[in-house]
Amino acid sequence: MKNISDRQIEHLAELSALKLSSDEKIKMKNDLGQILGFVDEINKCNTAGVNYDETEITFAELREDKVKPGLKQKEATANAPKTEDGFFVVTKVVD
Repeated sequence: MKNISDRQIEHLAELSALKLSSDEKIKMKNDLGQILGFVDEINKCNTAGVNYDETEITFAELREDKVKPGLKQKEATANAPKTEDGFFVVTKVVD
């Protein structure tokens, strides 16, 4: 498990606009430590000689795009908690 400081957790929470309790900070610290530990393990893998240009990547077959009529403004905002002049009103999250 990778060691993460409390300050780093607080910084991540601030960047993410999250208000975390003490218990949530501890859980996040442990979870992120485990994730970063797994990344360290992956980074230890020997990939010398792997030609990524020749690695075949397959994708699921995608459906064809079809143009469909959209919602009218009143329909789109009908269930919104708050609107103003036909637009959604949301809480500011970026300063």
